[in-house]
Amino acid sequence: MGKDDKRQKIIEGLIAAISIKRKVLEEEDLDRAFEIQEFYNPPRPLLEILVERGMVEESACQSLLEGAKSLLRRWEDEELIEILCEEERISPEEAQEVRNLRDAARERGEWIPMAGRLVDQGKVGLDDLLSIRESIIFEGRINGRLRQARGPSSVKKYRTGQVLAGYQLGDVLGEGAWGVTYQAIQIGLNRTVAVKLMQSDCVGNERVVERFRAEATLAGQMNHPNLVHVHDIGDLDGQLFYSMEFVEGVSLAEILYDETRLQVPRAADIVVQMAKALQHMHGHNVVHQDIKPENILIRPDGIAKILDLGLAMKIGEEDEKEGSIVGTPSYIAPEQITQTDILTPQTDIYSLGATFYHMISGQRPFQGNSPGEILHKVAHEEPEPLEEIDFTIPEEVVRICQRMMAKDLNRRYREMGMVVKAFEKLWMLEV
Repeated sequence: MGKDDKRQKIIEGLIAAISIKRKVLEEEDLDRAFEIQEFYNPPRPLLEILVERGMVEESACQSLLEGAKSLLRRWEDEELIEILCEEERISPEEAQEVRNLRDAARERGEWIPMAGRLVDQGKVGLDDLLSIRESIIFEGRINGRLRQARGPSSVKKYRTGQVLAGYQLGDVLGEGAWGVTYQAIQIGLNRTVAVKLMQSDCVGNERVVERFRAEATLAGQMNHPNLVHVHDIGDLDGQLFYSMEFVEGVSLAEILYDETRLQVPRAADIVVQMAKALQHMHGHNVVHQDIKPENILIRPDGIAKILDLGLAMKIGEEDEKEGSIVGTPSYIAPEQITQTDILTPQTDIYSLGATFYHMISGQRPFQGNSPGEILHKVAHEEPEPLEEIDFTIPEEVVRICQRMMAKDLNRRYREMGMVVKAFEKLWMLEV
């Protein structure tokens, strides 16, 4: 991510914080807007989405944007002073003198750029100043202030080193709709694990509690090298948690963000690993329903793991959300849109095919200006032909991907074993 992208992301975080503070938006509205933003590559501006969705009046946008930029300037100035103090290039007394000048100007309704004053005083050179400003953004010094400005999460946060139910918690690994995942030490066995703790505000939501419990239970029934193993499930005064295997690595989504696309052999290897893991799940009559690059973790040694069984369902199990669309628009199978009562292993085959398409083409199979537009394309259109994106992609690879993503279930591979065999044949041909 370039410095301009990083800066824009911080400004949008500040717009979110200011919107909440001014009661322009609720947390749920912002979360939905950020979720919509993920469908676009490159991402659309947050304010553009908020206006388009009728969440914010267009007349309020300029005020929000200027407020965010002004706050970021003040934060950058404050971080600059702290860095110069840490490096002993100015004394605490000199730092306080500059702050006093800033505060006095603010009372008069003026703004004095502290950076410019320090340059004028010879405390820092212009080139050095630019380098420090860039480090402030890239080294994440602003992030703590941003989190504080956005306000507390709905999850009760625990301190590093705190012990809960026999687990000593460490750093936060990630935060999702239902909970926060921590790196932790299981004290009794002295092993590193990951602990997922349910959102505190979900404790009274019976549906979420049951889905959280089902996610842990389904994952605990699986035992495959390409699935994250669940060790234990517990309850902290009604707040569910479960512990699982800690896996070092990065998501496939992060890899694609950095590299755009993968060479066919590397992409095929990931697909085969995922196909074998999903074949194991299907053998337990479980369909994942949300295969996508964000839910695939790649270890440094190349081993791939499927993450997040939050939408996984038993085949034949009644879903209380029946009739609603479940999955991620760019990777969802057509039948998940047009026939929401259909749940078969072929659903995962399609999503894995869409992920394969993304890996070797460098783009999602379907894109649009809204989730609804993307869903319409998934249901009624074909993706851009791979051979037109890159004529060097082998014909047999194109055919495998097309069959995995066939809208007609009679043309799509019936089960994951057929997908694995197709790739094994591909390797025999030394493609």
